[in-house]
Amino acid sequence: MQAGVVILAAGASTRLGQPKQLLVHENESLLQRAIRAATSSWCEEVVVVLGANYESVVSDLEGLPVQVVKNEAWQQGMGASIRCGLQKLLEVNTGIDAVLLLLCDQPYVDAELLNQLLQKKVKPE
Repeated sequence: MQAGVVILAAGASTRLGQPKQLLVHENESLLQRAIRAATSSWCEEVVVVLGANYESVVSDLEGLPVQVVKNEAWQQGMGASIRCGLQKLLEVNTGIDAVLLLLCDQPYVDAELLNQLLQKKVKPE
């Protein structure tokens, strides 16, 4: 099985007043923590979906082993970001069998949890 992760990080963080993706927790931005969890998991590909604040957030990703895609329709909500991320993921690797969706503001999600999710199998009824 080949798996990929789509990290959703396109929101405007309007209530916070600054890009949530760049908030620092334990010496890393929230987005860097999510990327570290994803790239340390068994997943072959990691796609990060940016949108609002693209210019200020994309520089935080330099040198990281991820595919970055800009969701031009980020104002349409999370569904538009999921669609954008899945399209990029399948463009990068057409052999993907499973996809994990990860929000950038989940600092306690780690590679171990992602791997546990990948191990779960849906039993036919």
